[in-house]
Amino acid sequence: MVDIEDVRKVFDDPKASKAIATIDEDGWPHVAPVGSLRMVDENTFAFAVVAMKKTKENLLRDGKASLLAFTSLPQIGGYKVKATFVKFENSGELFDAFSRVLRELGFEVKEIGILNVENIEEIRL
Repeated sequence: MVDIEDVRKVFDDPKASKAIATIDEDGWPHVAPVGSLRMVDENTFAFAVVAMKKTKENLLRDGKASLLAFTSLPQIGGYKVKATFVKFENSGELFDAFSRVLRELGFEVKEIGILNVENIEEIRL
């Protein structure tokens, strides 16, 4: 069993490296960096869709994703999350929150992706 608050802390860390992996139409893994990936609650993750055409296509077709967030020195480690795609949203409180933050960084958010947690596994080196 993982500590949910520690998972949240790693995914909320702006210095953490984060990625989403999906499966393409030929069965190959497709991995994309996704700095906006956040834990919404213990069962839900969300991310801003910014230049993620292939990831979006894969989620709509297959519905499965693996998420990764890890930190570097002094303590290397993080979490892998198996998740299922729920939907894309282009309005609402969560969308507005992502839009505000990313607008300050110079990005326009057209939609956010919502994922449900299936399993969380800790990674420690």
